[in-house]
Amino acid sequence: MSNILIVEDEPKIAEILMEYLINCGHQASTCTNAEDALSSLRTTECQLIISDIKMPRMSGVELYQEYKTLNNSTARFVLMTGYSDLMDVQNAYRIGIDEIIAKPFDLDILKLVVDYLLQTKEAFGSEDVRYFAVPIDDLVAKSQNEYSIFLKLNYKFMCVTKTGQDFTMQRLQNLANKGIKFVYLNSKDYSKYADLHFLSNDNKNIRPLDNAKKVIAYNSLTNFAAKHPVLKVLDQRHIVNSVSALHNYSQAIFNQHQLSEIYTSYVQESPHLATKSALIAILTSSIADLWKWNSPRIQSRLVLGSLLCDIGLTKSPQLMNKKRIQYMPEDVIAYEQHPVESHKMLSHIVGIPEEILLIALQHHENISNNGFPNKLPRTKIHSFSKLVQGVNEFVDALLLQPDKSNAQAALNQLSSFQSKMVSEQVIKSLYMIFNLPIPTELESLLLPDMTNRVL
Repeated sequence: MSNILIVEDEPKIAEILMEYLINCGHQASTCTNAEDALSSLRTTECQLIISDIKMPRMSGVELYQEYKTLNNSTARFVLMTGYSDLMDVQNAYRIGIDEIIAKPFDLDILKLVVDYLLQTKEAFGSEDVRYFAVPIDDLVAKSQNEYSIFLKLNYKFMCVTKTGQDFTMQRLQNLANKGIKFVYLNSKDYSKYADLHFLSNDNKNIRPLDNAKKVIAYNSLTNFAAKHPVLKVLDQRHIVNSVSALHNYSQAIFNQHQLSEIYTSYVQESPHLATKSALIAILTSSIADLWKWNSPRIQSRLVLGSLLCDIGLTKSPQLMNKKRIQYMPEDVIAYEQHPVESHKMLSHIVGIPEEILLIALQHHENISNNGFPNKLPRTKIHSFSKLVQGVNEFVDALLLQPDKSNAQAALNQLSSFQSKMVSEQVIKSLYMIFNLPIPTELESLLLPDMTNRVL
C-alpha cells in the first residue's frame, strides 16, 4: 500500500484529499506547512508527495528542493496551484517535479494522476496500453507464428510464445480448447497484424495530467457506447468482436500522440458526438463481420474511419453541441465542410491508411449523387465510405426515437425516407444484425460476401 503525504495550508482541503485517497486504497497523512512536512519526511518513507505551491514561509517548490537534499528522496512529487501564472511551469518540470494540477480540480483527475505516478493496476499507460486483444481463432488459423503472444493474468501480461517459436499453433489450440477467447499482441506486433503503420506507443514522455485526461476520454468513449440500449437487441454473434474492435482501435487512437490530443479534445468538447461515432463504429464492424469483411486490415479501417470522420467539427465549435434542426444557414455551410476539415486534420498523421482518409472525406456522400461536400457519383464513393454513411444515417434516425433501443422504428424511417440515399445492402444488413424481419423487396438481395456487386 502506497504512503502519500499531503501538504496543504488549508486544513479542510487537506482533510478532503486525505479521506479521498484513503478511500482509493492508499495510506495518506497531512501536514499544514512545508517545515512539518520535511520533519515527517526525514523519518517516514513516502511514495508520493502532493503539495500546495503557495504556503507561508516555504513554498511547494522550495519544499521539493529541500526534500531532494534528503537521503532516499525518491517519492514522486505533485504540485497543486491556483497561481499557475506566478511560476514557470516548464521550469518546474525541468527541475524534476512530476506534475502540476491547477485548482480547482476534479478528484477523479487526481486519482488518475496518482495511479499513473504510482503505477497501480488502475493506471492506463503502465501495462494495458501496450497490448491489444486479438481473437485467438485468428492466430490459430495462421500457418506460422509471426508474433509474440501474451495472456492477461491479474492485470499483468505473460508471454506464452515468442515470434517463430515451435509448436505455437498447438499451444494456441490448446488454450482455445480451454475456453480462452482472446490473446494479446504488443503494439509493434499489432501494427503488423492490423497493417496500421501509424500506430506507435509514444507514451513514455506523456505528462501524468495529460494521461489522466486521456484515460477519462477513453473510458467515456468505450463505456458509454458499449452500454447504448440498442446494443442489447443486436445479434450477440457480432457484438463481442465488434466491441473488442472498438476498444482496440480506440486504444490505437490514444496511443498515437497527435491523434490522442485531437480525440481527447473531441470527446471532452462533445461527448454525445463521440459516443455516436463509437456506436457507428460498433454497428459498422458488426455489418462487416456479417459480410465476412473480418480481416484486421478491413476492420481497422472501418472502425477507425467511423471514430475519426467527424473530428473536423472541432474546427466549428459553434456546431459541436447544436442539433441539426437548430442550424442557421451559415451553420449548414460550415457543417457541410467538416468532412474536408476531418480529411485535412488526418492527412497530417504520418502513415495513416488511405481508406481512413477516404471515409473522413466521403462519409456524407450518398448513392443519390447529392451528398456533401462534393456530390460524388455512386461509382466514385469508396465501399467503406458507403457502409459508414449508411450506418450513420441509421444512427441519426435511431437517436430521434423516444426509445433508443427501437431499431425497428429507425429502420422503418430509413426505408421510408432515405432508402434512395443508402445502399440497400446496408439496409438489409441492419435488419439482419438486429434479427428483424427483412422486407419482402430486400429478401432476394445478395450481400457483398455473395456477389461481386458491392454496395
